Amino acid sequence: MGLMGLFKKNLEIKYKRLRIITILITIFTIWLIYTNYNYLVFKFLISYNYTDTTVLNEIYKEAIGEENFRSYFRNFDETVIAIYSNKLQEVGDDPYTFLYKPAEYDFARNYERDEARLAFIEEHEGNTVYIYIPNFSRHTNRFVQANVKKLEQYDNIIIDLCGNLGGSLSSMYQIANLFLERGDIIAKEETRHTLTSRIVKAEKNAKLEYGNIYILVDDKTASAAEGLTMALRENLDNVTVIGTQTFGKGVGQVTIPLKYGFATRATVLKMRTPSGGTINRVGVVPDK
Repeated sequence: MGLMGLFKKNLEIKYKRLRIITILITIFTIWLIYTNYNYLVFKFLISYNYTDTTVLNEIYKEAIGEENFRSYFRNFDETVIAIYSNKLQEVGDDPYTFLYKPAEYDFARNYERDEARLAFIEEHEGNTVYIYIPNFSRHTNRFVQANVKKLEQYDNIIIDLCGNLGGSLSSMYQIANLFLERGDIIAKEETRHTLTSRIVKAEKNAKLEYGNIYILVDDKTASAAEGLTMALRENLDNVTVIGTQTFGKGVGQVTIPLKYGFATRATVLKMRTPSGGTINRVGVVPDK
């Protein structure tokens, strides 16, 4: 087979692949339109044809705020999400599922970063190191990881989680991994689907080992902070939890950015302790 024959054969192969990809994209598009047909019909019907615009204005502005309202069509999805989320809060008593408006989303991200800057480490008497962790985020995780060599110089540690409302579970898992041995269970995540439920285990051997670990908590210690407390308490025999009973938030959320600066946040999992217990609406009872 000559060069022209090889070129022709390669061209035919590429053309066949392109046809297959085009067919798959077409099938997916048709499926997407078909499965969303009712919603799309209602969206166009209301956005472009509903006669009482006074009512529409009130609904849109109440749902997403007058400052975010641009047009009936553009903001239809965000309005529906806001109304649906509000109903989930009302019926399901779930304050953690909601629509972030643009200004709220910006504030939340900036607040998480600024709050993480409050983290600090200091030396206490008796060869004890104190660390304050204000939240769980990529910022606090970076802070802790960057100070491992400093933390491992001490015999005892005080971990202050007072006022820590939680945050990123993945960041909490990485910090917990510093104290636990490979294979230790950090937490159990339960979702609606068996395939996405999982047992989270430590992936590396402990870098931070202490004679005593003291964890300070209060009634504002919640979510990932409660998860870290229970992960260490149930895996190690040298942990003492001090303070008051914690908030009791054993559910996790995912936040997904949307168009135009909005974001949607929804409760998608239940977090259980390594032994399978729950902290939701129960909290962590301190030892002292």
